[in-house]
Amino acid sequence: MRARIGESLAETLMALFILGLILPPIFQSQSGGLMAVESLRRMDACQYGAQWWFSRLPDPVTEASLAAMPTATPAGDVNFTWEAQSGDYGSLVVTLAARAGASGAPLSLTRAY
Repeated sequence: MRARIGESLAETLMALFILGLILPPIFQSQSGGLMAVESLRRMDACQYGAQWWFSRLPDPVTEASLAAMPTATPAGDVNFTWEAQSGDYGSLVVTLAARAGASGAPLSLTRAY
């Protein structure tokens, strides 16, 4: 018998076709996994930043003390926006939106003081 020296054109094209069907979904699942990890990191940073922000509120909480609150963490990785509304029995309801990075949904937390 004669030994095969190289692959034929048909076998090479078939192998490329099969790889073209298999590799894109594999790479897409890998990128989806990386995006999920980054999203979890952003949400963890938002949670930490919101706890940091709420822990710095003076007692009692007033509109003036809210105006003096920082709009970002010291490192600048989490930005804050908030609104305050009067609640029942003279309470103040503060809704904080923490956003890490330029994209992604903000984490919203509401507390009554």
